[in-house]
Parts: sequence; structure tokens; C-alpha cells
Amino acid sequence: MNTAIDESNRNSVEIDKLRAETRLIHAQNKKMQAELEGKMQMEVAKLIAEIGKTNAESRKLTKEASWYPLVIGGCLFAGAGAAALGLVKLYELLKL
Repeated sequence: MNTAIDESNRNSVEIDKLRAETRLIHAQNKKMQAELEGKMQMEVAKLIAEIGKTNAESRKLTKEASWYPLVIGGCLFAGAGAAALGLVKLYELLKL
């Protein structure tokens, strides 16, 4: 009978040890999970800031790019006008 009681006590002690280890592991798991969530939130915030910066740069480049055809068209128009004026002047000189 004593051996059965001793065995039961040993089992109870072992169960208590396992429960304590389980609680410790659970606490460590919660701590690690909180740390990972914090790191993930920081990374997400960095990515959002980087996306905003990239979008702003993209808008800036798009705005600049929309002016280039106007500038080129204006230059071509001015060049054609200058060439026509030059031809008119040359014709007037040759006419004399």
C-alpha cells in the first residue's frame, strides 16, 4: 500500500513540475509573441512611410514629365518660326 501512495505522490509531483514548466513556456511564448508583434508593427510603419515617399516622388516625376512635350513643342514652333523668318529675310535680300 505504501508503494502505491509513494507512486501516487511521485506522479503528483511530476504533474506539478510539468504544469510549472508549461506555465513558464506559455509566459515565454507570450513575451516572444509581443516582441514579434512590436517588430512587425515597426516594419509595417517603415514600409508605409517608404510607400508614401515613393508615391510622392512618382507624382513629382509625372508632373515634370507632362511639361516636356509642351517645351519640345514650343521649341519646335519657335525653331520653325525662326527658320521661316530667316527664309523670308533671305528672299528679301536675294530679291534686291
